[in-house]
Formats: sequence, C-alpha cells, structure tokens
Amino acid sequence: MRGVAALRRGIHRLLAPIIYRDGVAVVPPKVGPVWGERQFLRRLLKGLKVDCVFDVGANEGQYASELRLIGYRGTIVSFEPSPRSFERLSEVSEKDPDWHVFDFALGSKAGEAEFNRMKESVYDSLRQPTTEETRHHADYNQVVERVTIRVERLDTLFPGLKRRFGFTRPYLKTDTQGFDLEVFRGAQSIHSEFAGLQCELALKRLYKGAPLMTDVLPEYERAGFVLTGLFAVNPREPEVDECNLFFERRD
Repeated sequence: MRGVAALRRGIHRLLAPIIYRDGVAVVPPKVGPVWGERQFLRRLLKGLKVDCVFDVGANEGQYASELRLIGYRGTIVSFEPSPRSFERLSEVSEKDPDWHVFDFALGSKAGEAEFNRMKESVYDSLRQPTTEETRHHADYNQVVERVTIRVERLDTLFPGLKRRFGFTRPYLKTDTQGFDLEVFRGAQSIHSEFAGLQCELALKRLYKGAPLMTDVLPEYERAGFVLTGLFAVNPREPEVDECNLFFERRD
C-alpha cells in the first residue's frame, strides 16, 4: 500500500503544473477533506498577505511543495534537523530561488539535543514515542537511530532573517511531532511579528511529554492568535489523534 501511495504522490508532482494554475484547480483533483484544507490555506495566506512562510519541521519538503502547488509564490524558510531528510529537502528546494533551507531544529532553548530518527521519517522527533494513548502509529513511530542535532531559538534568528529576506508579513508553520509548543515559546518576543500561524497538535499523545491540544490552545490565544480553522491530520483514518490548527493574529 505504501508503494501505491508513493506512486500516486509521484504522479501528482508530475501533473501539478497541469492541474494547478496560480493556485486554482484547472482540472479538479479528487474532492475530499485534504483538498478542502489546501483551499483553506490558500485563502488564508492570500487574505493575510503573507510574504514569507517559516516551515518548521520541513521533513523532505512536502509542505513547501504544497505551498507552491496552491499558488503561494513568496519566500519559504524551511528548518529540518534530520540529516537523512535534510538531504532530500536540499534536493527538492535547490531549483527554487525563494526557498531557503536550514539543517537545525527550533525550540525554546538553544544548544544541542538528542534527536530520534524513526522507522518512517515523518515521525522523527526530539521526543520519545509512546503507545500509552494510541497504538495507531506504532508500526512506524519506532526509534531506529539517535543523532545529536543543533537547536536554536527563532526569536534569536529572526532579526537576521528579516534583514536578509526583507519580509513584512511572515507566517509560522510548525509540524515537529510533539515539539510545536517549544518552537512557539522560542519565538516569544516576536509573536506579534507573525500575521498567522498553523501547528499540529495532539488529541492523543504519540510522544512522551507532548502537550495535548486542550493544554496548548490557551497559550496561543494569550499571545494574540485566534483559531480560524481545524482539520484532522489523517481525515480518512478511523480515529482522530492529531489536528492541524490555523490561527490569525488579532491585536
């Protein structure tokens, strides 16, 4: 089944220039909840006049590639600490002059940390996996290697990145497998700089020590962000354990 899914993704990438034109479906793809989320994101980025997306937890560039497919043409700054995934990320981004990649993680404390490479790279995390609340991902969310990685705070990097890329309406996306809140806390002094953000939060813990969505929402709201959209990460699965949340900044 994974082979079939990979083939479908390859065909989709091949046909994307035909299927999409300026973010609009010329030949409509299969209608479903994933496409609905893409449409929502396209409207959100356009409405917020976003000119730079911070793609934290980029893996192999899937999210940034989706941004291009839905018509976003601004700057993308991707962060991915896994050496295995960063190699692929570098390859897929190299022909896009407005897509910049960095091989380290973001968090609330700068320094070095042990990073868990999982059986499937989309589960790679700074946290340890757990099956106490759900076994739905147990076959793939298994540690196969631990590597030492660099971690930085986003609020430390932000001034230099702003000077380098000249953005005025940045957007923060975090998908770090249980570490999103730590990334957000590492941007504490610059929350007001972001026009909006999205994050992946858990209803059931896949990682030890990861906060649940109900624990995190008040912190985002206190920082001035209002929830405007919520989508299941795996909408076709029998149980919902993670959601993608979308926020707008309201001063």
